[in-house]
Formats: sequence, structure tokens, C-alpha cells
Amino acid sequence: MNKKKIYSLSYSNTLNPAPYLYKLDLHFNFTDQGVYLKYNKHFLNREDFSEDELEEEGFSTNDDVQIESTLSPAWTTYFKQLKEHPKWTADKPSEDIGNTLSLNTTEDESIKYLTLNKVEYLLEEVYQAILETAKIEAPLSLYLKKVHKGIDKTVELIWHFKDRLFEVIHNEQKNTTPWEEGQEWLFQFYETDLGELSVHKKKLPEGKVCINPGDGLWYETPNDKNWEKILLTLFPN
Repeated sequence: MNKKKIYSLSYSNTLNPAPYLYKLDLHFNFTDQGVYLKYNKHFLNREDFSEDELEEEGFSTNDDVQIESTLSPAWTTYFKQLKEHPKWTADKPSEDIGNTLSLNTTEDESIKYLTLNKVEYLLEEVYQAILETAKIEAPLSLYLKKVHKGIDKTVELIWHFKDRLFEVIHNEQKNTTPWEEGQEWLFQFYETDLGELSVHKKKLPEGKVCINPGDGLWYETPNDKNWEKILLTLFPN
């Protein structure tokens, strides 16, 4: 009987100090149902922090994660493309640049290395897919609203990580757009510091597009080219 080939993908956010520092190991193999995953995230060097200090940073005394899941076939292509990425190399980067993955298998103990942009965001997508599949969390949704001449125009964006589907609901019309476009938009949102934006509870300013991330508040979208491109697509008029 042939044993299933198991891949071990590892990452550590080495440029971050404790208590943010962690090591992540993803063990996966391909099945008829999709991709079977073991997700292990372990925070490092927290011995010198008290419980109060961790809570002040938004952590607890045990933030480690160990969870198993079978992700849908929509993830099969993603992981196959990742393991077959042409830039894997046997040479470990000489400098610690903080976004390098390592990979080895049960059949070959030699380790390969790959440097990717936005690697933490991509790994977070995997975790969100696991939580969605386990029904621990619902699909992520954000609302954007624009008041124009007293009329509210609202758009809902929904990211279904479980099946890598991105939906845009505008005037009760639902459209599915490429996942890669949804990735760009969500990454742009997470790159935005809400604390620096003007915020409103109820009445929105005329002509401004505001975003509601789910906390009951509406934040004015920033005036930059990336946001302008998104808003022109969602609110062409």
C-alpha cells in the first residue's frame, strides 16, 4: 500500500519580537475531498511576560492553535501551485527578510525555501478557511455606504474563504468576482489604519464613502490611489 505523501510547510514571523513572535507549521496532503491540513501555531519567547502584560497587547496566556481540517477542492489548486512554485530553492536566504517559507515532505527530507510577498496574509487566508469549514466563524463581510443627494447607496462585500469565493452585493444584485480581486481589496483594507480615519456613528457626510467593518461604526475611506480604484469600481456614479 502506498503511503500518502505529506508536505510540511513552515513559517516564522522572525522580524517581530515577543509576544508577537510565532512559528507556524502546516502539514498537508491531497485527498479526493480536497486538502487535509494540520495547522499548528506556537507563540515563542513569552516566558518573561505576565498575564496582564499579554492581555494589554490583546493576547492571553495560551494563544497557540492546533486544529485539523479538510478544505474543499477549491484549495487543491492553491496548494498544488504553491508546492510547484518555480522559485523554490535549496539555498536558505542569507538575510532574514521575514517572509520566507520552508517546505519538505515525508519522501524527501531535504528542505526547500521560498520568499513570498504578503506571506502572512496568505497564511491567514488558510486559517480563515479552516475556521469557516469548522463553522467556528462565518464568511467575512464588510459594508460600504455612500450618501449622495440624500440617498444611501450600500455595497456588501463577502469573502467565502472556505470555497475561495468573493461576492459583491449591490442593490440586491449578487455578483461573484475573481478571488484574486477580492484578495487585493481585503489586503488593502487590512493595510488601512482605522484609527487614523474620521469615524461616524449614524449620519454619514454627503458624498463620502464610508466602510463598516462590523463594529457598528462607519469610517471614511482614505484619499489614496488604491482606495480610489476600489471605490470607482463599486460606486461609479
